Amino acid sequence: MKRVLLFVLLFVFCSTAQAGMFDQIKGVTDTLQKATTPAKKTVPRTPAEPTAAPDAPGRASSPAAAADSKADQKLRGDFYNAYWLKYRDLVELYMPLYDKPDLFLVYGDTEKLAKVKAAFQDIHSGCTTKFQGVTDDPRRGRSEPIYRWSVWCQMAAQGDELVKRAVTNKVAYLVSSITESYEKQSKNLAASNGRLKDWDQNYYVDPEGTKAGIVKQMSADLKVAGLEKPPDEAFAKTDQALAKLLGEIKEEVKNWKCEPDGTPASDSFVSQQYTAAFKGAKVIRNYKKYRDWKVTLNYRGVPTHRAMKGMIVFKLPNETWCRSQEYDIIQDYQGRGYGKNYFEHSPRDGWTTMCTCP
Repeated sequence: MKRVLLFVLLFVFCSTAQAGMFDQIKGVTDTLQKATTPAKKTVPRTPAEPTAAPDAPGRASSPAAAADSKADQKLRGDFYNAYWLKYRDLVELYMPLYDKPDLFLVYGDTEKLAKVKAAFQDIHSGCTTKFQGVTDDPRRGRSEPIYRWSVWCQMAAQGDELVKRAVTNKVAYLVSSITESYEKQSKNLAASNGRLKDWDQNYYVDPEGTKAGIVKQMSADLKVAGLEKPPDEAFAKTDQALAKLLGEIKEEVKNWKCEPDGTPASDSFVSQQYTAAFKGAKVIRNYKKYRDWKVTLNYRGVPTHRAMKGMIVFKLPNETWCRSQEYDIIQDYQGRGYGKNYFEHSPRDGWTTMCTCP
């Protein structure tokens, strides 16, 4: 029994000693490996290149940028600091007009128009003195037009003309609906049989009256722009479209006849209304379509008004053809009788048929 116990103790002692020896050997081996293995070099991360501010020095992105001098950069930087925050929005608004002179620009109210005029004067003062020779940003000028500093100076030099152009183009826009009515009528003329319902008669009959109304509407803007009245070019497209339409009517009218419609009858009210609406008009014929007035009753059976429909044929002094037009005369019921005559639609608002004179 004693021999068995002694054997077990001897086995445990030997195992423990062997494990310690192995740990020591492994420690020595690891140390040698670290000493003989080359250490890994730590490569520092390159920071991202910051986005350059306008005209900030940096790598050249184009031949033009490569040739850019520090003096050019400084001049642009000073120009930027002087005007960017003050006038960037105004210049950006007007730059499309500078590039496209016929553009209709929504420039805002009269106060803003005056501000942009003053802004251009301020920029022009700088461009002709301390910022003379300022150049475009070679890094951003092509892709972002607002960084074309030389264009700022060119615009400023033409500032008064740009303001006049903006106002002139607004006038052209105001009459563009009239222009479109003539173009539409011209397109539909052949199939109209002389019945013209698309064109604006007011400008044709009284162009100066239309222009006077625009002058009144835009008087403040015209004053800021230094214009007494809109220049003729503002109405050029309208006048061209009207002239084209009149030439086409002259060719087509031989195919359109003034057909009588109703019972011939003279009517001083009708004649007076048409000669007043169309200067120099001469009444050729007048027809009544009803034998008697048509009375309209309300739900209680009480008259509200009565109407007489008719047709007039008249001629204007500047036309080689006649016009026929339907009308409705209205009289309102006033309890003991009917009131004065009035037209349901004014003579200029009615549809007009062009025709050969009877």
